[in-house]
Amino acid sequence: MGIRGKRAFGRFLQTSLICALFLLTVSNTSYADWQSGGQITHFGSGFSQNPKASPDGNWIYYQSDKSGVSAVYRMHPDGSGDTNLTAGYSVNSGNSCYGLSLSVDGSKLIYSSHNGTYAKVVMANADGTSPVVVSTSGQYTYMASANSDGTEIVFSNNSLGYKIQLENVATQTITTLAPALTDTYVPQFTKDDQKIVFTQKYGSSDIYGNIYIVNKDGTGLTNLTNNNLFAYEYFLSSLDTHGASEELSLSPDGTKILYSQYVGSVPQLYTMNMDGSGKTQLTNGETWAAKGKYSPDGTRIGFIRKVGANYWQLFVMNADGSNVRQLTNITGAVRNFDWAPTGEEIYYTDMEWGGGAYDPANSVSGELHRVSVKPDSSLFLDDFEAYSTGAYPPSNWSNPNGNGPWTVENGYSHVLQQSGTGLSQYFFVTAGSSSWTDYEVSARVKPTGNSAGVFGRYQSTNTYYMARIDTSQVALYKIIGGTVTLLASASYPFSTSSWYNIKLSMHGSSLKVYLNGALKLTATDAALSTGRIALYTIPEAAFDYVSVANEMAFYDGFEGSPSPWIARKGTASASTAHAYSGLNSYVTNEDMDVVSHPLGASLNKIVTLQFYDNAGQTTQDSVARADDSGWDGSFWRGLGVITAASSTHYAVRIDGTETATSVPRVTGWHQFKWDYTSGTKVDMYIDGVLVASPTGVTAVSEIAMGDWWADSAVGTYYYDDVKVAD
Repeated sequence: MGIRGKRAFGRFLQTSLICALFLLTVSNTSYADWQSGGQITHFGSGFSQNPKASPDGNWIYYQSDKSGVSAVYRMHPDGSGDTNLTAGYSVNSGNSCYGLSLSVDGSKLIYSSHNGTYAKVVMANADGTSPVVVSTSGQYTYMASANSDGTEIVFSNNSLGYKIQLENVATQTITTLAPALTDTYVPQFTKDDQKIVFTQKYGSSDIYGNIYIVNKDGTGLTNLTNNNLFAYEYFLSSLDTHGASEELSLSPDGTKILYSQYVGSVPQLYTMNMDGSGKTQLTNGETWAAKGKYSPDGTRIGFIRKVGANYWQLFVMNADGSNVRQLTNITGAVRNFDWAPTGEEIYYTDMEWGGGAYDPANSVSGELHRVSVKPDSSLFLDDFEAYSTGAYPPSNWSNPNGNGPWTVENGYSHVLQQSGTGLSQYFFVTAGSSSWTDYEVSARVKPTGNSAGVFGRYQSTNTYYMARIDTSQVALYKIIGGTVTLLASASYPFSTSSWYNIKLSMHGSSLKVYLNGALKLTATDAALSTGRIALYTIPEAAFDYVSVANEMAFYDGFEGSPSPWIARKGTASASTAHAYSGLNSYVTNEDMDVVSHPLGASLNKIVTLQFYDNAGQTTQDSVARADDSGWDGSFWRGLGVITAASSTHYAVRIDGTETATSVPRVTGWHQFKWDYTSGTKVDMYIDGVLVASPTGVTAVSEIAMGDWWADSAVGTYYYDDVKVAD
């Protein structure tokens, strides 16, 4: 997209706040993991903002005034090749360029060029060459975006009172899409290029607005929100009189709109269908959630949330609102961001100030950074960056058939390339462990031949599961001793010039195939239970970012109701007062209040859950246990608040013995963890601190939490995000 809203990002350069550009690799990990594992590389300095990743991942575009005037730059993700793309071009007699966006295929760069009096929308090649003014109407046009092939643009026209217009680039034919509406902003095409979605400020308010959709010929104008509660603008603090316009994010499959809406006095993130139906709240709490943006595969959402009184941090969560993770902890505000095409990196800009509050007079300089985090749940991860080009094959991989060539090449950064030409011959390389059982394997793939995909539970050259895409479909196969069985398929034509993310998930006999984050196929088959992974193609393809993650044996975030749980004592209740992720948590608020969930088997896995402590409560106990003796058995492996052991520190209960730990009680969320993977004991952790390693119980078969004891003490504690995985 281009500049967002009436108070354009480009004009925000009038303040003395300093922006910086960062690269952050993200996963299902906590901020604590990021903080301890981050590696920082300095890219440079300057007031930088509005980062955009090129579709092929080779470039980061951004806006900066580091040359003394606002200009559009690009650089490689490693910081090399930093180039001013608008220097030396006298377009619209412009001396300030801002509000950049890219065409869907990345071949065209779009921005606004301002000459000190008015601005025009400019379209150029991706490298900045051949810039041409493409908005011929009005004196101030900006917030531009293009359709898929760059033949049409939409923008907001200031001279008409900020009306949305569509222009055919070749003929310069202009259509005003909603003539009766003024103060309309941030237009963008839907996935099929047939409609435009945009926002409108409601009345004289700089806070509330609505979301509209209209056909590109101007017909079918529809108010999708019609409640005037869309969070049109958000502010960094009470001293921020400038504000920033809110954006919309369309899901990659084109079916959902992600937006902010007021809940009382606080905006929260919502999704809705393209026709305005199915409105669903994703976040809650006492602070703003804004700037939501779908990951490229649609499975996650990045967003910005206010933390404390003065700071805005970057968060990520699953697309359904679960598994929220804070990614930054800066003294200032994350202003805007973009996902890398892999979905494993985020580029973001920040503003930092030294006075603790929003304070431009005490702003401090920022720099461009790269912060890296290895996914904490990955069994295997290879982005091929560690290998020199020409390597055959990379050391992590084996080529059981000996056919090739499989080489590391430059593509999306480094990629694994198969360059075979035999149309009747298939090629594959394998990696991983033959003992892997329940897991999901995913890879980015560019199928330049007939078909490409991944193998799971690979046991030999003629025995494995295969998920693949070809010229007409996505398909799931079982191959046993060379006999091929089609388990499921669905129509899905692909382009040989596009990258796709394909994932094969295997949990017991349940098999699922995802393409670009959307579930495409399901099947049930128990023929194979273990095996390695493989990359497969006929005859050639490029692969990148291959990951293998544990498939969770159990997860519940208490959304809707505690239905997977059995009420053992008291009444099982969900609450919206505190939620680690999503909207709900389980609350214990009675004397004797316990729920449990039997896992159906004794498992050598890792159990984690989130516990919210009201540390001022010093009389009521609340404990979570994960062990193998039932919800009320005598062989306890419990963690929590046991006031008989300590009212100021968390405690462990081993069998019948209760002992205080060294971890002090603090109001807020804490992680409890039980690690049974050794098969000989359990390692018990609170917030990453090992507090006990008792033997005697070697597996987990049931999880329970609450207050077991009748003592007339009543208080409130909360539990959320219960997980069981390898």
